[in-house]
Amino acid sequence: MAREWQTFVRKFEDLKEGRAKLFIKDLAPGPRKYDTRFVEAQIAKSNEVLPDGDPLYLRSESGLKRPEPWYIKVIQELPPFVPGKPWEDVYDAIKRTEWVHLPAGEISASPFVKRDPHVPLSTKMLHK
Repeated sequence: MAREWQTFVRKFEDLKEGRAKLFIKDLAPGPRKYDTRFVEAQIAKSNEVLPDGDPLYLRSESGLKRPEPWYIKVIQELPPFVPGKPWEDVYDAIKRTEWVHLPAGEISASPFVKRDPHVPLSTKMLHK
């Protein structure tokens, strides 16, 4: 059985088919329901375009649900945060974030975060 996911978008028209970085919520029943993941994924409007994709339900910022699901195939899970300022638009921060694997020996809070030399490392650390 395919897993089901949900994501929020500012406007439904903003989401384009293809490769995308987005936050998704797991809709599987149980204690992990609504867990959020930041992923890079292939997304499509139709199951015919992405036959091995899982259903992805879209919601607007106000919670309005699009009637038909899109489909998603997760390529990789990214760190569970986006570098930026607390008051900054998260969608803009995602667009300009570049996720790369750093060479061995380079220090970073996460092995996938490209360090900004103007921001101290402590501000990028995730508290668990």
